[in-house]
Amino acid sequence: MNRADGPAAAGRGEPNLGPGSASEPLAVERLLDRPFGAYRMMVFALCGLVMIIEGFDMYMVGNIVPTLAQAFRTEPAMIALIFSAQGVGLALGYAIVSPLADRFGRRPTVLACILMFSLLTLAAAAADSVGQLALLRLAAFIFFGGVIPNVIALVTEISSFGQRQRVVVLLSALYAIGAATAGFIAPTLADRFGWSGIFLLGGSIPLLILPLLFLVLPESPRFLVLKDPAGDRAKRVIGKVLGEPLPADATFRLSEPVTGKLPAAALFAPERRRTTFLIAGMSAMSVLVLNMVAAWLPTYLHIYGGFPMVVAARIVATSVIGAILLPILLSLLIQRVGAPLAVAVCSLIAAGGLMLFAVSPLSVAVGVAISILFGAFVVGAQGGINAIASSAYPTEMRATGIGWTAGFGRLVAIAGPAIGGILLAMQFSQLAIALVFAAPMLIVAVAALALPRQRGE
Repeated sequence: MNRADGPAAAGRGEPNLGPGSASEPLAVERLLDRPFGAYRMMVFALCGLVMIIEGFDMYMVGNIVPTLAQAFRTEPAMIALIFSAQGVGLALGYAIVSPLADRFGRRPTVLACILMFSLLTLAAAAADSVGQLALLRLAAFIFFGGVIPNVIALVTEISSFGQRQRVVVLLSALYAIGAATAGFIAPTLADRFGWSGIFLLGGSIPLLILPLLFLVLPESPRFLVLKDPAGDRAKRVIGKVLGEPLPADATFRLSEPVTGKLPAAALFAPERRRTTFLIAGMSAMSVLVLNMVAAWLPTYLHIYGGFPMVVAARIVATSVIGAILLPILLSLLIQRVGAPLAVAVCSLIAAGGLMLFAVSPLSVAVGVAISILFGAFVVGAQGGINAIASSAYPTEMRATGIGWTAGFGRLVAIAGPAIGGILLAMQFSQLAIALVFAAPMLIVAVAALALPRQRGE
């Protein structure tokens, strides 16, 4: 990130934005550093709603494993095939769909992907076997993989320099709230309407908000300026964000590097290679734990703790408490010590919290403690990693950078649900499961501390 993109840019003089002639290109970074108006807040709120819905859709299956196993007359461990299919779809979506946004824009990519994901999720309600459901989830999650990176990229590119990492952390927390909501809602709906009712709900809600997103969601102003600094569309969007008209002949500039390379190639340029590999490794280990815990902890509590499945799912759903509380602390910590050190601290605390699964006998209090610490520090670490990725790359490659590093993480993390199923099938001890949960978070902490310091941080 170029220093000129940061607070120092605010000290330069810029022409007034009232009627008249623009004597020189206006710095987009300085314009976006202005206080948030109603329109920008509305965009953030809609993006947050998308993250909540996507979090619900991502983790709803993990809360109805016994119901699915009973409906398809199979063992619970076989449901790992569905989790693995979702992981493959996400990896493909991050790798293939997300980079399209660096060419065609964030807005059309997000809208098209939400539409296709919704339709495929609705189709999944009619599946008649685990294999068919897994294939439909794989297809749906290819499009799911085009939503999250581009929502993060859009919010980053409409935010001020000082707020962007904290806003991304908040978005990640809203995603976690959606995931936790699945723990409260999914088992109850499954008991009343069967497993297909969950998929009907998960596909209908994003489809219902799609018209609102079409009307309100803007294109990224930074992306528009990168493509056409004097274009009418950039002028219109920036004026809408600022809430005031711009000069008729206004042009704009970005104070960040432009390599001119293909985004995928630029990620591995010598000056970014180390950062890209470390962020991808952190993402892999963090999502590995997220997938294992979210997919299997309700079932583990049911089997190892003897809790009814509905109770176990609600215990895990208390992770929402941590997911709500931590972003406030994490944003302050990021402001004070930077995102890499904040992620390292979160990861170390997360590893300690997950080791509580070794406590025997498992009580409700222990289950709640594990869930809250998971929601606060595992999910918090993932939010910090997203914040690092969103700031590590310039506009021309941001969606690709977020998508490819997250995609690599998802590719590795496909093993998470499978590992969880193997641990269950082979009847591993609680201590062994706790160690498998905790070890990847220690790797995240080490990788975060090894990240090169970003310019302007």
